[in-house]
Amino acid sequence: MAAQQLQKEVFLARKELKNIRQQIETLKHVEKKEVFKIQEMVRQKTCPQELLHFEDAAVERPNIPEGTIMSTPIGHLESCFKHKAGTPRQPTICDLSKAKLTISRSIFNNPEHSLEGIEKFSHIWIIFLFHMNDGEAVKAKVKPPRLDGVKVGVFATRSPHRPNPIGLTLAKLDKVEGDTLHLSCIDILDGTPILDIKPYIPVYDGVSTDSTASSAEEKANFGCVGQNIAEKDISAEDTVYVRTNLSFSEPHQKTPSKGNSTDDTLKDESKDVTWYEENSRSGDVSTSEQVTVASWVTSPPVQKLHVSFTHNAEATLQKFHSKGHGQDVFTLISFKDGEEVKKAICDILSADPRSPYFRNKCQDRLYFFTVDNVHVTCWFDGNLAEVIRVQPVSIVSCAPLGGPQ
Repeated sequence: MAAQQLQKEVFLARKELKNIRQQIETLKHVEKKEVFKIQEMVRQKTCPQELLHFEDAAVERPNIPEGTIMSTPIGHLESCFKHKAGTPRQPTICDLSKAKLTISRSIFNNPEHSLEGIEKFSHIWIIFLFHMNDGEAVKAKVKPPRLDGVKVGVFATRSPHRPNPIGLTLAKLDKVEGDTLHLSCIDILDGTPILDIKPYIPVYDGVSTDSTASSAEEKANFGCVGQNIAEKDISAEDTVYVRTNLSFSEPHQKTPSKGNSTDDTLKDESKDVTWYEENSRSGDVSTSEQVTVASWVTSPPVQKLHVSFTHNAEATLQKFHSKGHGQDVFTLISFKDGEEVKKAICDILSADPRSPYFRNKCQDRLYFFTVDNVHVTCWFDGNLAEVIRVQPVSIVSCAPLGGPQ
């Protein structure tokens, strides 16, 4: 009993520390906004005429001391993922995940001007900060979840625990409204500081495979993976060679809406298509080249899971809707209805969101996570993940949200 009481007190203390850290980060963000407001008031009082002529000028930055790097977030992401647990580790896992990014006025006086032209691209790169690392020590070797406890060098992985905790993801750009980007295919937590965004250009960024490695090569490489897993290490020889051709497909051009289908708009878009056609056909970018990929990426020891739902979970999901009101209808923020939520849950669980420790040491425990306004309770049995209950986050009584129990 004493041990259980002590364990409970430690858990509560950790929870309080986490809450304090989050409050500190929030206060820092509020402080920056207030400082910016004061600076703007001072500028308007001292040099109003200069502001009129340079309304698009970037906000002045302080002198950076030698040997240090300073960065200011251009905004904070509003994501459907509120907690670490259950958040996809890669953007392609859950294509229905939604998010919004509003460019901060502390960066530009007219942030909507910085987004002009970006609506012509279907995807964008997002550079962000892993702000939830909690100051953990960075190690040269880490254990990626997909390798189930096998160690590799941190720079051979996409681990968030890095010397400089910077992340990179590719998101789908759904639409642009003023100073706000509406995104999907997101694997980023709500409240994440965004450092920069760049358009995805297939001519420069994409590598399309022309032919895959021979079956003999694949078997040999995959055999190496199995051998090294037993030794709990990965060799540099574990590589799959892929013959590729750097001739990239034309990007999908968005169809203009009826309100924007003017001759000028169509001419501009035809110019964009022509530019991509000329560049994708030029000899400079269409060259035969070998691209190598670590074999543990193509054949990881952690396989995809089959996902099922109990009858009660299925029935409750049907009560969720984006326009839901009333006692028997639950409101969604990012998703349209229960069917979209179900697909998102399947995508997340099929990729096995558990850590290696939880997967191997806590197999008999329930796993909780949230997506949008939905709290999910599930359990795992071999290669099966079963959702046993879904509830609105607002009425969940168990604690804490987002994690195994």
